[in-house]
Amino acid sequence: MATTDGAILEALSTLTSSAILVLRPLLDSTGRMVDAEIVWANELASQREPSVRVGTLASALAISHLGDAPSTPLVIAAWEQPGTVHRRSAFPLTLAGVDYWFEAAAVRRGDLVVLTFDDRTEQQLQRQVVEQSENRFRELLETLDAGVVLLRPIWHDDIDGIAHFDDAEIVWANEASRHMWKDQEGLSSGTRVAKVYYDAIDWLDHANLAWRGVPQNRLLQPDPAVAHWTSAQEVLRRVGDLIVELTFDRTND
Repeated sequence: MATTDGAILEALSTLTSSAILVLRPLLDSTGRMVDAEIVWANELASQREPSVRVGTLASALAISHLGDAPSTPLVIAAWEQPGTVHRRSAFPLTLAGVDYWFEAAAVRRGDLVVLTFDDRTEQQLQRQVVEQSENRFRELLETLDAGVVLLRPIWHDDIDGIAHFDDAEIVWANEASRHMWKDQEGLSSGTRVAKVYYDAIDWLDHANLAWRGVPQNRLLQPDPAVAHWTSAQEVLRRVGDLIVELTFDRTND
């Protein structure tokens, strides 16, 4: 690599938290990339993985072989499409015996490909904690003797300076709720209230009040075409960025 290019990369590496590799693709007689040689790596890349050294072939890295590495398609795509930055969302990678999650990007510059890795391990761990918490919450909701539906408001307008949504989409529904309504497909994730709720206008009025911190409690009018119950009570509350709908079958009462 030219001294000027190396100096530029050295300067850039002090301004970023990314691990950077510069690779020179090795091509076969047909022009297909079969391997790549490391011609430069910043200090962070070498710290992450000791086998990363100038002159090392990608196929010899302790990380994995070129054909198996998650970043390989990025390098090939960058080589074949000069000037286009190719990215890969967070993926797991084990370096020096430690498990990480990285986002990667690659771009071709002349006869080289610059590959960057950004550590997303902390964000991924936080995301997993949130997902585990949500899963436990939903498992708890499955045990309730009530229909439970989680809905996310869909914002379209602002009435007199007050935030107001005129639709919402179902995020999740427990099994009990599916036994209360005849249209189980209407409880699928992504379904809109305005499309499937038989009392959508009234529901949205109450849901907006619940969103503004006033829990709503209403008696539902029976409709044999849509429900198995002849009497039901519904409670609407805001929890975080969702509306929680609880429906209690009062038929036996």
